[in-house]
Amino acid sequence: AGRSSRWLPISYSDDLVVENCGRVKELIDSEPFQAFWPLVLSSSTKSKSDWLFLNPKNRTWHRMFGVSLMGQVTGRRAGYMIGDAFTGALVIDDPLPPRDEGGKRVNKSNNALNKVVRTRLAHDKVPIVMIQQRIGNGDSTDFLMSDKSPDEYTLHKVPAMLDRAYVDAQHENVRDMIARDAGYKGEKTSYWPTKEPTETLCRFEKADAYTFSSQFQQDPDEALLEGMIYREEIDSLVRDGRACHIPVEPSLPTHSFWDLGMNDDMAIWLVQPYRKELRLIAFYRNSGKGIEHYINWLLDFKDRFDIRYEKHYAPHDIAVRELMGDGKSREEIARSNYGISFTKVE
Repeated sequence: AGRSSRWLPISYSDDLVVENCGRVKELIDSEPFQAFWPLVLSSSTKSKSDWLFLNPKNRTWHRMFGVSLMGQVTGRRAGYMIGDAFTGALVIDDPLPPRDEGGKRVNKSNNALNKVVRTRLAHDKVPIVMIQQRIGNGDSTDFLMSDKSPDEYTLHKVPAMLDRAYVDAQHENVRDMIARDAGYKGEKTSYWPTKEPTETLCRFEKADAYTFSSQFQQDPDEALLEGMIYREEIDSLVRDGRACHIPVEPSLPTHSFWDLGMNDDMAIWLVQPYRKELRLIAFYRNSGKGIEHYINWLLDFKDRFDIRYEKHYAPHDIAVRELMGDGKSREEIARSNYGISFTKVE
């Protein structure tokens, strides 16, 4: 009461900031708001994202200036130097879009939260509020909750799909509201059925479990990420420039490495050792095919690039009978029909 306020909303997108600031301005301009808290729009107001309202009675003013995270943040402040009194806040709305999961842009945005955003507070007691749709581990939420941030934050997660673990962790009053508003009865239920029906969320979870855990449940679970076992190694290949076009050298021996599939894909890597390098020159996968199909692919590749195979490596279950064959094991079919012997590895 009787205090001026200054607000600094920030987002990854300048358009999003303008839209959000414009909505707030429209609310203040609205008849219901003016009936309770009459304010006058200053003639100095320039745009939807840069405005000032005045209260002639108590001579206070309320300013908002919105900007993108990578825009001209310097020179703007959130709050005023009036002791510990509340005089506005710094509000961060989605500092990164979902498409920027991982990579340099995430690191640049996270570092900006300390180097640029944090310094925009009028004093240390001005609150910072961040609203983010999670995009993956290492995003801005993880950054602010880690020891890389100088501040302490309270984390509130609002999932799209309600489950028993989430509901049981809420206060009794909140549980009552969830049951009333979302129709929760102990089974998985959409928190907002009119926007995202439960059936739609279930289908999305089945189609892309990792994206569902992060962007819908606000709880990224990398155990659900396809290829997670070797993700660090693959990221290192790309980062070091080792993921590139590798020419096939007919003079080098070629080894095949098999990942056998029964109800999923069967995959083959072709590798040529050269000095201290292991050159991955080809990859093939398919499903629902007998071992003859994959051996024919090997032979076609051999003829096309004039290579020679030295060894073929496969897991121990190469000795399991071929379901689509005549009762022989895949190992027996390869040896008797094509002269290919496997080296079994555990």
